[in-house]
Amino acid sequence: MKSIIPEPTREHLAEIAAGRQQAWKNGFRPLAIVAAQDAQGPGKRPAGACWQERARLDPPEAAGRDAYADAPNTGVLADGLQIIDIDCSRAADAASVRALAETMLGKTPGVRRRANSNKLAMLYRAAEGEPPTRFLEGVEHNPDAGVGQRIDVLGCGSQLVVDGWHESGVEIEWEADHPMRGLTAAALPAVSEERVAAFLDAAERLIGRSTAGRHRDYTVAKHDTRLDDPLWPAPVALDALHAIPNRVDALPSWGDLLSVLGGFRRVLGRDADQHMEAARAWATRFGWCDDQQFERKWQQAAETYVGEEMLAIRAGQFGWTMPPTSMNFGAYDTPEPVDPLAALPYVTAEVLHTASALPPTPMLLGYAYERGAISVLAGAGASAKTNVSLVEGIAMATDDSDMLGARVWEPGLRVLFLNFDENLTEMTKRLAMAAGCYGIAPEAIGDRIVIASPPASLFVLSRAEGRGYALNEAGFANLAAMIRRHRADVVNLDPLGPLLAGLVDNDIAYMVIERLRRVAEETNCAIQLVHHQNKAGMNGDASSATAVLGAVALVNGARLARVITPLGRKELGLVTEPELRARLFRISNAKANHAPPSAKTVWWERVEAKLGNGQGRRYGDRTGIPMRFAPPTTDQVDPALMDQVAAEIGRAWAIQQGYAPPGKKAADGRRMSDLAAAVGLKDEAAMREMVKALIKQGRVVRDEQTIAGSANRHPVEALRRV
Repeated sequence: MKSIIPEPTREHLAEIAAGRQQAWKNGFRPLAIVAAQDAQGPGKRPAGACWQERARLDPPEAAGRDAYADAPNTGVLADGLQIIDIDCSRAADAASVRALAETMLGKTPGVRRRANSNKLAMLYRAAEGEPPTRFLEGVEHNPDAGVGQRIDVLGCGSQLVVDGWHESGVEIEWEADHPMRGLTAAALPAVSEERVAAFLDAAERLIGRSTAGRHRDYTVAKHDTRLDDPLWPAPVALDALHAIPNRVDALPSWGDLLSVLGGFRRVLGRDADQHMEAARAWATRFGWCDDQQFERKWQQAAETYVGEEMLAIRAGQFGWTMPPTSMNFGAYDTPEPVDPLAALPYVTAEVLHTASALPPTPMLLGYAYERGAISVLAGAGASAKTNVSLVEGIAMATDDSDMLGARVWEPGLRVLFLNFDENLTEMTKRLAMAAGCYGIAPEAIGDRIVIASPPASLFVLSRAEGRGYALNEAGFANLAAMIRRHRADVVNLDPLGPLLAGLVDNDIAYMVIERLRRVAEETNCAIQLVHHQNKAGMNGDASSATAVLGAVALVNGARLARVITPLGRKELGLVTEPELRARLFRISNAKANHAPPSAKTVWWERVEAKLGNGQGRRYGDRTGIPMRFAPPTTDQVDPALMDQVAAEIGRAWAIQQGYAPPGKKAADGRRMSDLAAAVGLKDEAAMREMVKALIKQGRVVRDEQTIAGSANRHPVEALRRV
């Protein structure tokens, strides 16, 4: 039963008529809406037939006539608008979707709601043209049970009630201004169809998608187009098809490709198979899909109903227009296939004499970060990947080439950290401890480091689709927007795993890296992906792309790749303290296209840093901050220990049990490990380095000796004290 809604007075009707005239002046197209008590729906039905056409008059009919009591509510035509109508009955859903819209589309001064509901509408202006209406139904949307979980993006041909009474007995309210008062269409944020599509993609991850449909779900039922009469001449259909660039950025999902092929089959009907090879050449020419994938989609398109207007809509997005009906279709030539090689740039050796004038590679820190390129930093769990990125970011933000012994190539660099593992509080603590460990004051960093811990769902780069994977353009759009918002020169995505569906799939991994590279080029920044090692990398094989977890395309497609690995026993040499050994590591180049080969290994130590925030029984926070570590030399070894080693070598020689030199095999009791045990050392590698130092100093020499008690009566090589 509808609530009692007051009858409008004569004065109120005059105010309504004046408000509609003001809405027209404000750039909206008003229309009369039937009163809630009389309408089929809750005060939403436009009055009269052909209401869209009457609203498209200049001025609209409702703005040039009196208001009547049977249609006192007012709506506005959504042509040229993008109205986010959030039909979510639960407060948490409505608040989440609104926050997502404001994040991705911007805040708008036009927000409509009513006092007894969580539902609301947000007004935006189309950046170009008059986009159609789209919708997304959540998995829990069930109007019969009183659960609303749907988002409509009202566009061309739709309308939104902006003034009047709802059937529940409450008036429609506006949070700020009103289209019939001071709110103008020009004041609404302009949003593109791509941004709205990205918003709906992100919203789908919030509320899911019901089986009823989605904004890109063009299929409505099984339908065999092979039985249909042709609707268009074949040359026109081919012309429209070739107008659509079949690249991943234009058709980001298999559903998009299916909509084009389905539209193509729909307009050609039973004649479509005669043009299958032309469609195949279009679909495969830029590598969007291979022959096998095309044939599957071609068959699927034959059994999927797609509206006959879909091909025209898709082609129209790229400037194609339908030829006039009076033209001679028989004389309409099929367009020549586009040669993708014709526009490719190239050089010859004739230009080499000017090569010295070309700009240098835009490195940012050492040979680890490059503008317009992708780098990878991989390591095992708890290997200090995040902290390595933080201290490198501090070095770049403070223009300090001495801090890490790596050249900062540009001043004033801004670094953005997007961390999907730690919350913002934990990342703030880490940054504070890293800066404190190096003695960097916050003022020296300023606003040049920005840390965020956003939901990974906003930046997902690939998603599962059918039996494979597809790029998620919404994630790339959000990433590019975040980079531009903070004017970042360097971006760290940490870790990569939550953003990538199909981690072991080389095809999607390569597509993700290529798409990220385009983002880096378009935003003129360096993007570093922080990732995990596989078992080979953890075992010390960090010399190739196989050290990185997942598809090798993650490294092969990137420009630079580094792997954090622990130092081996031989490398550790004179480092004898077990605790120190556990803290040491090196960063190896798994791929460095522009880095000159290094003659030495740089050692790093995880130095304990404390935040000093302990309270009562709670210890303060602490972490391991990476700092350059100088390997010890024999000059730094305790002289008394060296004397003890020389004495033990002399004792063993005297009783004909001389120790074998480093690198020589020996019987039991004569190895380097035995010599280490005799002087109280736990590590054979450290002993080997000390013996080499004694030989270099001339205090010990290589000699030959017959070992007492050995079955071998021939002299063998042994160490002798001089």
